[in-house]
Amino acid sequence: MAIRLLLFAYRKPGLSPLQFKTHYEDIHVPLIKSLAGDDFPVLHSRRYLHRGNDLNDNNEYPATVFVGDQDSFKYDAICELVFNSQEAMERFRDKTGTPEAKAALEEDELKFLDRTKLKIVLLGDYIESQ
Repeated sequence: MAIRLLLFAYRKPGLSPLQFKTHYEDIHVPLIKSLAGDDFPVLHSRRYLHRGNDLNDNNEYPATVFVGDQDSFKYDAICELVFNSQEAMERFRDKTGTPEAKAALEEDELKFLDRTKLKIVLLGDYIESQ
């Protein structure tokens, strides 16, 4: 049975949405791949919130919200990590959880993430309609 994790990532203060996305895609994901090797998730999708290019009066890049308010959309990316099994997820955690790997990940995350707000949750049933 596939194991799915949902991650809510928040930009480091002072970075633009484009700087955040560029770092995540060009530096962080390749770093994770290099550390995890064959145990990288079978899927690591990243969905970035659409934000304007200009700061508003609150010194924020507002999300394009259709229902709700800005305060409900403080995160910048929703990521889904999918593993083929519990064992596959544990192998990934083992490889990325060594002292060396953990230090490399934390050092990089400090450059673009607000780690104090990071959230990760295990998903339940996965149902898709087309």
